[in-house]
Amino acid sequence: MSNYEKLDRIKTITKEINPNVVFNCETVSFGKDRFTNIYWLELKKDSLKFKLSYADKLLPLKDFEKNDSSVIAGINVGGFYLSDDNLTPPVQYYNLAVDEGHIKQLPSNTRSCIQTYNGNLTKSLVIAHGLMRIGQKDFSWSGLNEKQDSQLIVYGMFNLDITKNKFRNPSNARETVETSRFIKANNNEILLGIGTSGTNPSVQRISKNTLDLIQYSFILKGNKNLLKEISVGNEITRVRFGHVEHNASASLCSGSFILGKDKVDLDKNLRNELIHPVDGNPKPMSEEYKKSWSVILETNDSYILFINDARPKVPNQNGITVYELQDLILKKFDYTWGVVGDSGQSSKLFVRENGERTVYGNLHYINYSKTESYWDGINGRPVSVGLLAYA
Repeated sequence: MSNYEKLDRIKTITKEINPNVVFNCETVSFGKDRFTNIYWLELKKDSLKFKLSYADKLLPLKDFEKNDSSVIAGINVGGFYLSDDNLTPPVQYYNLAVDEGHIKQLPSNTRSCIQTYNGNLTKSLVIAHGLMRIGQKDFSWSGLNEKQDSQLIVYGMFNLDITKNKFRNPSNARETVETSRFIKANNNEILLGIGTSGTNPSVQRISKNTLDLIQYSFILKGNKNLLKEISVGNEITRVRFGHVEHNASASLCSGSFILGKDKVDLDKNLRNELIHPVDGNPKPMSEEYKKSWSVILETNDSYILFINDARPKVPNQNGITVYELQDLILKKFDYTWGVVGDSGQSSKLFVRENGERTVYGNLHYINYSKTESYWDGINGRPVSVGLLAYA
């Protein structure tokens, strides 16, 4: 275990993998002893294709599309449900997840997304309310945290609360808060348990009482009179995000937030895109919130896949604040936009060189799901979505 407990400073490297891919890394210091290592890939826009790749079960990043030799690089993107209590939901994606037109998860709140379509990479802001058609009937809908008046409320993996149990053996295991699992209907409400294994999301179960969120891709709650014509097996055949019709071919994945170009801009984005307590601040606004981060950037001629590493609870190696992240990236890149894909122990990227994929970033993940916890210093924490670049 000790091999992965602490970070080492690294050499500054700029290396051309091929004419379209350049790998870079260096150590960045913050004061005398505190530092982080940063890694980034510069990918030529017009010479590579991009695709969001979804895993049915959490996978090491390097194993995404592992048999496809045209995959040249990748980075983790979205947040996901992760627990050590052996609960396995049918999907683990947080907020919005669309795989080549197939909806896997509907969003809890409006936030920025990474989108791939016909090999092209863009960012977009996807509205977490709109219209959907179930069977032959149209309904207005909104994510639970969107605070919009609508006929249907969406509950998804984002609404499961996770806590660390210090008293469980092994200690610090991530556990699902039981009360967040069970969605309850009032006397005048009905719950629809939605599965997404088919071409379209479909109603798997209808309940007047309680449904377990772990058992479904997401749950819809609405008035029983409005939903009285809905039957098990009915498909969701149309979804509108705000006024935008769902693209039947595009892939989308929620990021965390747009990085912005200054602190004022970043603060606004954090408040708009992250869920936070009433009259409280989003967690990343705290100076104590130091993390590793994965970021996707667009410049005039390239896309940048960027990460920094960190070791939680190791003094001076526990990462950087989001403001330090923004300042660092502003100094290095003249970017058009930047989306923070995720933070924490998931942050990593890989590049293929001489036929082998080399992973950089956080490979120190401690797996607590077994009786004896162990370091995974080869694969690191598995993830749910990877943004892949193809030669």
